[in-house]
Amino acid sequence: MADQLTPGQFDQIVDALADGRKIAAVKIYRQATGKGLKESKDFVEALIPKLKEQNPEKYAGLSESSSGQVSVLCAATLPLDARTRAWFEGDDTMADKLSNEQIEQITAALGGGRKIDAIKIYREATGKGLKEANDFIDALIPKLKERDPEKYSHLGTRGAGCGSAILLGIGLASVLVWIVESIA
Repeated sequence: MADQLTPGQFDQIVDALADGRKIAAVKIYRQATGKGLKESKDFVEALIPKLKEQNPEKYAGLSESSSGQVSVLCAATLPLDARTRAWFEGDDTMADKLSNEQIEQITAALGGGRKIDAIKIYREATGKGLKEANDFIDALIPKLKERDPEKYSHLGTRGAGCGSAILLGIGLASVLVWIVESIA
């Protein structure tokens, strides 16, 4: 994939914008350049004011900033790992630190019920601490469940780990004490 757009590719982007198809323009740019979703969205949004300046009537309905709308709408049409990539790219600091392979590893680990592995991959890739990594994965889980409930329904939410085991242990100990006292 080339870093530069050919005149034909640029015309396709402009035509898509003229038709009000901002998402299509972002996709065309991504396919032509190999850039990420955020970079592609930024390019298209930077192009809109220039087009409006040249022909205000033709491009009047386009907004420069979609406040995440392009990311959300594009993400809904992509395969799961690409949608996950779009979620990661919503955090500028993480977009540059996570490769597609790391994202696939994180989603595969979560899909296999290995939350600790997902946290470890995230920590190693980003240099974040345990709490930040756990918070990130906890925030990602509901998004994954929403996109593919069957694959990720087994994932618990925060607080279903050691605390539950401790409460279960206390409950069992209480039952054992009650049984011993009632026998004696």
